Amino acid sequence: MSIPIAERISAKPRRRLFGGVCIAFVGPDGAGKSTAVEKLTEAWPEVTRFIFMGAGIDQANYALPTSRWLTRRKRQRLADTLEDPDVLPPARLLTDEQRKEIPKGRLIKIIGLVNRVAEEWYRYSVIATFKLLGYVVLCDRYYLFEYRLEPANVDADEPLSARIHNWLLRRIYPRPDLVVFLDADAEFLRRRKPEWPIEHLEHQRQSILLQSRLVPEFVRVDATQPLHEVLGEVADTIRRKFYD
Repeated sequence: MSIPIAERISAKPRRRLFGGVCIAFVGPDGAGKSTAVEKLTEAWPEVTRFIFMGAGIDQANYALPTSRWLTRRKRQRLADTLEDPDVLPPARLLTDEQRKEIPKGRLIKIIGLVNRVAEEWYRYSVIATFKLLGYVVLCDRYYLFEYRLEPANVDADEPLSARIHNWLLRRIYPRPDLVVFLDADAEFLRRRKPEWPIEHLEHQRQSILLQSRLVPEFVRVDATQPLHEVLGEVADTIRRKFYD
């Protein structure tokens, strides 16, 4: 007989000083990453800490002031071209009109790269602190999976700043202890996130699968299952790998 989801989640991991773990939830838009992290944080409030580890700043619960300022500036520049002022499209989906509104130049790119790298290491410093204190750190997204990093897929026309950034992530940036990939086909995801093209959702999915080799522990969970099944499978995986 299967254990009810309430009991499976409530049987929380133990907090261990200097023995915390970092668990990243990744998946295409609409896979349920934020919901899964939120529900587990609510179920295990004494032993978990949450941090948003995506490229977007608006959703971030930890972010550098410079990153928030740069995002406001970008939103202001693109205001007249956005269908939804609350949604900044990813770089690969920007229209030609929107690209014209973004400042260019070597100095601008250097400033952007320095701030981006500083932001990523700042957020990881928060994770490292929580791990030292023994918490289970639940990450909504993770920088390694926000970009397509494999050298074989780097566009020859990609700016040098982007190639440097990708190299730093691929070679130096710390890995989570476990990556939970909430997977679903693009048609299913589009029903949840109709604002994104199917091609974009499939691109996200394939990028994650391609980069799974970059992390030591990677598990796939079927995101088309009912939420209680997804959460139960994830909770069981966390306890089995780190606390049994």
